[in-house]
Amino acid sequence: MRALSILVSLLLAVLLTSTSSVRGKEPKGADAVRDGSTQERAIINDQPVSIHEQWEYRYLDKQFPGRKPLDHRFAADAATRRVWSVFTFMWHGRKATIWFDITKPFRQYAGSTREFREFAKPSPKSR
Repeated sequence: MRALSILVSLLLAVLLTSTSSVRGKEPKGADAVRDGSTQERAIINDQPVSIHEQWEYRYLDKQFPGRKPLDHRFAADAATRRVWSVFTFMWHGRKATIWFDITKPFRQYAGSTREFREFAKPSPKSR
């Protein structure tokens, strides 16, 4: 059973790091990985607003076929003005969470609204 768990983990790592559709600027040098496993390693979704949501689902369908969705939520950090789309699901008997950085499409969508302008203001601590 442990061997199967290790094999699934290795397969997941290979699938996530070998996709050519994962792109973005690496936050901490060229060795940083964008595999979606954490907020810091979120997969950059810089697709246009009209297709960014479908792009995430297509990515998940391709990388995690047969997954069983548990949760989809949004996370935001006012200090850095970043926004994430976070998916949690069961895949091969294990709970998985994948993070997408959706800052660019979120700003495109919400940039003209008053709520976003308030959200996007630098916090008093960062001034």
